[in-house]
Amino acid sequence: MKNIIIKFTITILVSLLSLPLMAQDVNSTNSGLIINGGLGYGATTFGIIPDSTDEGDLGTGPGGALFLGAMFNYSIISFGINYTRASFNDMEWKETISGTEHEYKSYGDGNFSTWTFLLGIKAFTEAGDMGYTNIYGGYRFWNAKRKIDYITLDSIKMPSSDGEYELSGKGWIIGFKDLSTFPLGLFSLALQTGLWYANTPVNTLKENGVKANITKDQTAGFGFDIGAGLAFEDIGLSVIAGLTMDITASTFKEAGNDNVAGAGYAEFYINVAKEFAF
Repeated sequence: MKNIIIKFTITILVSLLSLPLMAQDVNSTNSGLIINGGLGYGATTFGIIPDSTDEGDLGTGPGGALFLGAMFNYSIISFGINYTRASFNDMEWKETISGTEHEYKSYGDGNFSTWTFLLGIKAFTEAGDMGYTNIYGGYRFWNAKRKIDYITLDSIKMPSSDGEYELSGKGWIIGFKDLSTFPLGLFSLALQTGLWYANTPVNTLKENGVKANITKDQTAGFGFDIGAGLAFEDIGLSVIAGLTMDITASTFKEAGNDNVAGAGYAEFYINVAKEFAF
């Protein structure tokens, strides 16, 4: 993770150093750059439900998240890159076995990360106004790792319940993001919304380092973002707090059986964004 963040930071710094020294009003030129970073805390989820006649849930537990992103536009064409990493901690879920519901809890750690590369249209802009609507499509890679130290069943520790699991997938994503600003004098009220849908089926499953032989099946991933904050449009700076959710779930076949796997998060966040025109 450290290497990824370092490379991302270097890329952003190089971009900033290449900008003109004289500042210009946001959205007043043919090209611009928005960089953003944020932190969140909320709930994360992960799980693999094997084929059976029983019912089970994905495990959920508390976890924080890191959000990084950048969007460059030339005229109305936009190019974006986003990286997200959410942490897994202890998780709980319920499972019905032979008609009886049981409570499970796994103790361990891990993470869910995504890389998203986007091409879109940046529309509804005005000179000096940070507001815009970005409609996009692109490609997404995701990875989820979970290390379990042990599991309890109805508060009783299960023997030999440790293990390591890794899921990964890739595919397409479509969505939109809207930032609206309302001048209030020295600053503006900023409202941010977003919605996306992704088709990124599981294509790799590893259990204790051993790659399983699976066949991709159906998948669905979706997310949203809603937030509010302040925008200092004279300097192209915004600070927004809100709620975001991103989850992906897939079915796949292994040894002829249908299985379900999923991962994701729902996080309250605070995000800082800086916009440049050049």
